Parts: sequence; C-alpha cells; structure tokens
Amino acid sequence: MQAIILAAGRGLRLGDCRPKCLQEVGGAALVEHQLVALADAGVADVIIV
Repeated sequence: MQAIILAAGRGLRLGDCRPKCLQEVGGAALVEHQLVALADAGVADVIIV
C-alpha cells in the first residue's frame, strides 16, 4: 500500500518559521508521528509532498 503526506505550509501562525510538518508535538515532529502511524498500519511506500 502507498500513502501520500501533504506536508506544505510554513506554520507562521504557530509562532515558528519552520514548516508545520516539522513542528514538534510530544517530542517528535508531526511528520514523524505520521510516518510511524503509517508504518504501524502496514504502509510500505510513503510519498511526502
């Protein structure tokens, strides 16, 4: 199975100049949480755009 993570957005309203997907939540970047959840669900291929 494949998945696409839409990782656009700068996150300026969050008070940081980093992209939203790189904002830390619970000690890890949002995109990392997404990748772990997808791997746990058996997703083999992930495309990040």
